Amino acid sequence: MKREMDIAIVGAGFGGIAMGIALKNAGFPEFRLFEKSAAPGGVWRDNTYPGVACDVPSVLYSYSFEQDYPWSKRYAPGDEIRDYIEHCAGKYGIADRISFECGLKSAAFDEQEARWRLEFDTGETSEADIVISAMGLFNRARLPELPGVDRFKGPGFHSSQWNHDIDLTGKRVAVVGTGASAIQFVPAIAPEVRSLLVFQRSAQYVTPKIASRGADDFDSAAPPEERRKERREIYQEMVNNSDRRYSSEKTRAAQQGFLDYLEKTVPDPELRAKLTPDYPFGCKRVLRSDDWYPALMRDNVELIHAEVTEILPHGLVAAGETYRDIDVIIYNTGFRTTEYLAPVDFTGIGGEKLQASWRGGPEAYLGMTVAGFPNLFIMYGPNTNLAGSIIHMLECQARYITEAIQALDAKKTRSVMVRKERQDAFNADIQKRLSESTMTANNCLNYFQTETGKVVTQWPGSTQDYTVATAQLDENDFIWR
Repeated sequence: MKREMDIAIVGAGFGGIAMGIALKNAGFPEFRLFEKSAAPGGVWRDNTYPGVACDVPSVLYSYSFEQDYPWSKRYAPGDEIRDYIEHCAGKYGIADRISFECGLKSAAFDEQEARWRLEFDTGETSEADIVISAMGLFNRARLPELPGVDRFKGPGFHSSQWNHDIDLTGKRVAVVGTGASAIQFVPAIAPEVRSLLVFQRSAQYVTPKIASRGADDFDSAAPPEERRKERREIYQEMVNNSDRRYSSEKTRAAQQGFLDYLEKTVPDPELRAKLTPDYPFGCKRVLRSDDWYPALMRDNVELIHAEVTEILPHGLVAAGETYRDIDVIIYNTGFRTTEYLAPVDFTGIGGEKLQASWRGGPEAYLGMTVAGFPNLFIMYGPNTNLAGSIIHMLECQARYITEAIQALDAKKTRSVMVRKERQDAFNADIQKRLSESTMTANNCLNYFQTETGKVVTQWPGSTQDYTVATAQLDENDFIWR
């Protein structure tokens, strides 16, 4: 019979819900999810900008155990993905385990009691035997630190915090940054605005969705076996492409394929030159869109290949040139992806602070456990992001963490912690592998890296590699007390 263990899951997005379902299926009833917002959904709850959608086909960007959902499109829009998460939380009995508007402020490990003391931003406190972070990676917007940013007289907001009270119809809009969100919302708002200035610091590799899988229509009535076959095919396609960043031959081939596509899609040589990246294919996240380039060719849209250096009361400055009469600024300037688990204050053995232990860049064993922090597990942790479906990675982690908790229960011990030497050896290996990839090219600036250039977000292999690495818990990797 399983002993009762209080388990706290922090976050109610894809990771937290997957973790709750895994624990429930394993017979651990004493768990709760603590969500800082008023609803589940994670980034798919927070991001509501026009055109928001997933660029991975829905049959893969979904739980393996919940495949018969009636998606309206092959690449589901954001509101459908949010509804899918809520659907799964309800269907699998997780919804009533969630405490909403309860953001974790700090967590400290009591060595004598082998329990975590939790403090929430509401002022409430709680305790847990085990803490599982499912706070995600893209949950803290990065706003630019530009001179005059507070002087702008019109509305200005980050794309992940879209201000729906602002009617963009007939407005003169500036977009600062051309990341994954911009290639979706720029085509969506371009037809309604008066003018659209898109400021690009560096060009992106944007490939068509149809190169990955057919048109964007989706037959929700397709037989289950057909949908599962498509899922397997897309999964294998992404696995086969996973080593492209480590092969100069495959990188050159992919890069040439992109250049051929760009020449065919963008006839204007001047615009095409601005849209041609000056870094190797795979250095950054490769984006997918069928309407990004057509949007930039509209008469009311102008792409400005220059970094914004100053914000003015009614405009901005880029490359020494002033752009005035701007009504709205939309910042597409990314997220604080390298600041894992921030701003929560985690304190482990001997008063060690997690963020202090990560001064050289966040790292964990298999992205999930950190030496010095017993009974703490991380989902979507350091070096577990990749080009593919993160949902598959989260399912691997939920299964692995559940196995660790089962072992803790079977051993009748109170704590489990990864061995420091095992964590160090693991991270030395993956950093060596990452250093041989295009992600560390000299002219490569991406969200994967810390200021020192250490890649802390990406997994060096494929989803298949991670499946093998997490397939079975090796109890010798851990200290059990």
